[in-house]
Formats: sequence, structure tokens, C-alpha cells
Amino acid sequence: MPYNPQGSHEREGRIVVYRARFLRLLNWPKPLRDQLILELPTLNGLRTHEVATAEVRHVDLEHGDLEVLDSKKYQFYTIPLDYGVGRHFQQYFTQTGITEGLVFRAGWKAGRRSEGPLSDSAIDYIWVCGA
Repeated sequence: MPYNPQGSHEREGRIVVYRARFLRLLNWPKPLRDQLILELPTLNGLRTHEVATAEVRHVDLEHGDLEVLDSKKYQFYTIPLDYGVGRHFQQYFTQTGITEGLVFRAGWKAGRRSEGPLSDSAIDYIWVCGA
């Protein structure tokens, strides 16, 4: 299959995604919260549930580390934080004033603020709308 930086192709049940598509998605203007939700999987390799359950106390900006709850093994492990993601976390915490609890909260439910984690479908929506 020839290289095509314009998109992805499906052949024989295989999906090929090109780096140029991710770079375009990451560089597209969007709210900082959505930017982080896209950067964590693409630049730090997090799964959807790991993004949804990330807590402020697990983000160590001083050392550039992130404690991640493995969504399959249910154990924490430490990964190095991408420099750009770390800068965005710092900006996000400053903008929102979040100092504890979940990094990304669900939002509004039944007319009141929900403190629960984002659902998988909410994260999927950000990916679809950002693409």
C-alpha cells in the first residue's frame, strides 16, 4: 500500500493510521481540556479508562511523571510525562483551579455538577469532534 499522508486506509481487515493525521488533530485549535484528553493517549499511551480516572495527585509536574491506574490490571504504574502534556497540565490546573480529585470531571447531570469521571462515550465524542 503506498504512503498517503492524507488519511488512513483499510485493507484486509487492517487499519493504517498516519502520523500526519494525529499531528493535524493535535494542532487543531480546541479547548485545553480536550487537548489534554487527546494528548494523553497519543503522546503518553493511556487507554480511555486511564484518561477518565486520572487524578490530580497522580500528576507530578515537578518530576515529570504520571501515575496511571492500569485499566486491565488495576495497579498503578509510573510513566514519564511528555513535556508538552506536562505544560498543558500546568496550564489546565491554573485555569480551572483544580487541586484535588479527578482531572477531568463528567460535567452536568440532571441540572447539577457531577464530580464523577468522564464516560468512555464522552471521551469518544471528543475524538470524533476533534477529528
